[in-house]
Amino acid sequence: MKKKEVKMNVFSKKVIISFILIVMGLTFVACTSSDKTEEKNLKRSQDTEFASDSGVRIEKLSKVQQKNLRTLAKVWGFTKYRHPDITAGNINWDAELFRVIPKVLEATTKEEAGDIMATWLNQFPFQVNTLSKEQEDLYHQVKEKAYLDVEYSWIKNRQVLGNNLADYLENLSEVKVTDNDNGYAVFEEGDIVNVSSDSFMDNSINYEDTGMRLLGLFRYWNIIEYFYPYKNLMDEDWEQVLYDKIPELALQSDKESYALSIANLTTYIHDSHGFFNDNFKVLPQHFGAYKAKATIFNIDGQIVIAGREDKSPLKLGDIVVSIDGTSIEKIIEECNKYISVSDKNRFTNAFDYYLLRSTKEIAEIEVIRNGEKLSLNVPCYYNSKYDVKRLGQDEKSCFMGDKKIGYINIATLESGDLDKLMKKFKGTEGLIIDVRYSNAKMSEYINYPIGEYIKPEVSEYQQFYSSNSFEPGKFIKSTSNSSGRGFIEKQLDKGIDSTTFSKIFDNGIIRTSLGKVKDRYQYNGKVIILMNECTQSVLETMVMSFMDAPNATVIGTPSAGANGNKMDITLPGCIQTSISGLAVTYMDGSQTQRIGLKPDITVKQTVKGIAEGKDEVIEKAIELITKPESK
Repeated sequence: MKKKEVKMNVFSKKVIISFILIVMGLTFVACTSSDKTEEKNLKRSQDTEFASDSGVRIEKLSKVQQKNLRTLAKVWGFTKYRHPDITAGNINWDAELFRVIPKVLEATTKEEAGDIMATWLNQFPFQVNTLSKEQEDLYHQVKEKAYLDVEYSWIKNRQVLGNNLADYLENLSEVKVTDNDNGYAVFEEGDIVNVSSDSFMDNSINYEDTGMRLLGLFRYWNIIEYFYPYKNLMDEDWEQVLYDKIPELALQSDKESYALSIANLTTYIHDSHGFFNDNFKVLPQHFGAYKAKATIFNIDGQIVIAGREDKSPLKLGDIVVSIDGTSIEKIIEECNKYISVSDKNRFTNAFDYYLLRSTKEIAEIEVIRNGEKLSLNVPCYYNSKYDVKRLGQDEKSCFMGDKKIGYINIATLESGDLDKLMKKFKGTEGLIIDVRYSNAKMSEYINYPIGEYIKPEVSEYQQFYSSNSFEPGKFIKSTSNSSGRGFIEKQLDKGIDSTTFSKIFDNGIIRTSLGKVKDRYQYNGKVIILMNECTQSVLETMVMSFMDAPNATVIGTPSAGANGNKMDITLPGCIQTSISGLAVTYMDGSQTQRIGLKPDITVKQTVKGIAEGKDEVIEKAIELITKPESK
């Protein structure tokens, strides 16, 4: 129980750090040697009977079998995250699924299937645990923070499950999970869930293997069911999605149909954190193995070229009409089928990699330029590196407006730049902070030192909600995030190690050797924050942290609406995807997920502006600073 004691004691100290460490655009952790080493030390890893093949094959599927498999998926998942021997790492629950599937498929009624599942589960007896006084106190503290519950009433449906199976599940529901360090879902500091250990059977698979394909469906479905904090914002009935997907995955036999089916499954969560990748690159190949070296921007549903390689016949401001005879509307529709987005009207980040693709080295791309329709032969490249910047994305931080304005571009800011820039910008009339594009080179913690400059006092700006580790499927109000003048010093006062803190905050926030906070002045000029639909995840957190600064105005268009940490998921066949693992709201509880942050002043980039190389959002920001009456 040691870990849970730590977690509750450090809510005020380390949740922010834990949250941001996860958010930092980490690469997928599946198939790594460290995960495998840890897995091999668990008892469940000794059960290798189905490591290469489940032995399950289905050629036809009746409605009865489909319904029974749906019940099995739910029973398997409910047990997976609660049973003490499974959370202790003693049972290979994937292998047990493969042992019971053939028996469930033989059942001709739901009653017979329920008895089969009850007999199967009774091989794994357990005792309902009694919490110690310390655990009981902690449990009630967590219970008081209740935010969202999964619907559990199905475990009492004796008409579907039968008495024996319902008895087992109802009894299991009384178990409080107190040790999950070796389970399939590990709770780390701050109640951040890590499911990376749930990847033991993740190597290349035989795609004729029905069991492995169903494992992919069952694993993903249950992770969403029990650990997705935005499940209440999904449009579809998640149980119906499971039912509909069973025949689709059960009856396939090749890697393309399997990968595309899983990709489609991820779209039902409506989360722009739902990245998808597989070793065979099935998804990009589906749209075309060759890609034009150009990048797009979505302007009211129009696909506009916003960046391209110098030798490309495409030009900035070109409106894409079709690619190789397929209309851009049809391609967008296909993207929506396989790529998860929080809002279907804000897709620049998610679709950019897939839109300008072809099956040929020379694509025929039809565009509208200056009102005239043109057909262009555009060079495309196989597995080309995605390194083309959008207009303004690589703009360096600098003076603007006759040195009356300081401009900071988060996308090009490098370690150590901030304080040098702010020293130059001292006394300027206004400061423009561009938070429209991400920067993989720079630490995302930059919002904290910026907050020291532009916010005269510490304020809370963001509320987190996390999984309840005692009861999978329930979520609690956890902690809030803060920024402003004095925030960093308070973290040191709370005992956070100054050396660690300085390494994390990679912009000279603390002098490591002395453990002292850098001296920063209070900036009193106007602050204009720029955002658009590419402002996503940690960038949305940045904007939220700046919004309540005095004299601050947010302009642009709504953000992507995908915030919280990125939880990585591995599925059979080395498919990697991800979801938002923590829920984030404003301090009053109002949602940002799928909605995005709203600007104070809406300013849209236009096709004409892009064609002329103008950044109309920056132009408006300059106007707001230099002309007080401007709105």
